[in-house]
Amino acid sequence: MPDILLFLWATYTSQICKLAMDTESKSTCLERPDFTWHRIFQLPLSGEGGGDSEEEEETSGTGDSDSSNGSASGTWSNSDMNDRIGDRETLVQLGSPYPQQILEAREQWVTVNVQDSRPDLFGQVFVFPRTSATAHVVLGTKNKQPLQSFTVCLRYFSDLTRNYTLFSYASKVHDNEILLFRAYPGTYTLSVAMDFVTYNCQEKESPEWVHICASWESATGIAELWVDGKPLPRKGLQKDYSVKAEASILLGQDQDTYAGEFDEMQSFVGEITDLHMWDRILTSAEIRLVRNNEALPPHAIDWRNLAYEIKHYVVLKPSLSSMYRVLQAAQNGKL
Repeated sequence: MPDILLFLWATYTSQICKLAMDTESKSTCLERPDFTWHRIFQLPLSGEGGGDSEEEEETSGTGDSDSSNGSASGTWSNSDMNDRIGDRETLVQLGSPYPQQILEAREQWVTVNVQDSRPDLFGQVFVFPRTSATAHVVLGTKNKQPLQSFTVCLRYFSDLTRNYTLFSYASKVHDNEILLFRAYPGTYTLSVAMDFVTYNCQEKESPEWVHICASWESATGIAELWVDGKPLPRKGLQKDYSVKAEASILLGQDQDTYAGEFDEMQSFVGEITDLHMWDRILTSAEIRLVRNNEALPPHAIDWRNLAYEIKHYVVLKPSLSSMYRVLQAAQNGKL
C-alpha cells in the first residue's frame, strides 16, 4: 500500500467517520475499506485531463458532475494525492457514487476544521465601553437546522440602570427569534419568535458579575431562566414552534431587523464573557458545570472555540475577575 494512502488513512478516516450522519456507527465505518478508501479517493473525472476536472469540480461546488455525464470515476495517482494533502474540501467534494453520509458531511467537515483553529477565549471578555448604535459582536454557529430546543448561557458585568440586550438571535422572519433582555433592575425577558415571558429576581446592590442561562423547548413551550445558578419559576411560550436556523446572532445590540436597526438606548455597556449555546435543554447539573467553567461536549456556540467578528467599538481584553486567575492556576496545577 502506498505511503501516501497510509498517511491519509491516519489523518482523515477518524474525522470522516465522526462526521458520518447516517445510522452506521464509527466502528462499522472503519471496517469498510470500500467506504474509507476506494470511494473517498476516487473522484469523478471526465477524461484524461484529471487536473482540469478537479478544478472545475471545486469551482462548481455541486459534487454531482459524475452523475450528470454518466462517465466512470477515475482514481487519483500518488502525485495527485500528494498535491491534495491538506485540501480538506476536496476530500469531501465527491460525486454521486459515494456514500451519502460523506456527501452530507462536507459542510460540517469544513466547519469543524475552521473551528479547530480558533483561539480559546477563556479568561477574556468583550468590553463594550460606551452607549452606541453601532458597536456589536457578530457570532457564528455550527447549527444548520431549525431548533426544537436551546440553552444560552453567558456571564455579564454592567452598572447600567436602563434596559439593555444580552443576546440577540434574529431570523429573516422574526427580529426577536430569540432575545435575552434585561428590562430593568431585577427583571429579565426571554423572547421566542416575538412572544416573550418575564422573570423577576433580586438585583444585587452593587455591580457584580452575573451568570445567566435561558432555555426553551418546543414540545412543551416551557422556558427556564437561571440566575447565578438558581432557577426562577418556569414559564411557557411558543409551544410546537421551531426556531429558524438561518440567523444573525449578535452581542451588544437588539436587532429590530435582520442584522440591523439598532437602538442605542437598548445597547449593552459593560463586559460579556463565557458565552455558550446548545441545541438542547441543559440539566440542572450541567448548568452548575457551565457556571463553574467546566468543559461540556462540543456545542453550537462555544466561548472556548468561538467564531466571532467585532464591529466598531468593542475590545477583547483579559478579565479583571479573580475567578479566572484561580481557575487558570488550578488548570496549570499551581493550586
